[in-house]
Amino acid sequence: MHSKTKIDNEGQALAKGQFKSEDQEIESELIFDDYRRAHLQPLTAATYIVQNWLGQFNKRYYIAQRRKRRPQIRASSFGASKNGPASAKYINDWKL
Repeated sequence: MHSKTKIDNEGQALAKGQFKSEDQEIESELIFDDYRRAHLQPLTAATYIVQNWLGQFNKRYYIAQRRKRRPQIRASSFGASKNGPASAKYINDWKL
C-alpha cells in the first residue's frame, strides 16, 4: 500500500491534471486504482452491517454511495466540493 502522502500527492495531480511526465500520469492512475481496490471490501462490509442494523427497525431506508470517477476528480477541486467534503454525505431525513 502507498503512503498517505503519496496518495494525496497523486490525487492532487489527478485533480489538477498536472503531471511531470506521462509516467507520472500512469502512476497516479495506478495508485488511484489501488486505493479504490484496497477500500472496496471494508466499505462493502460496513454497508452490510448498516443494512442489517437498519433492517431491525422495520422502516424504509436508503443507503447512498458516492464514488467519484477519475474524470470527475480531474474536473473538480481535490477533496471538496460546493456541498462539502467529498467523503461526507449524510441523509438526515431518516429517524427512529
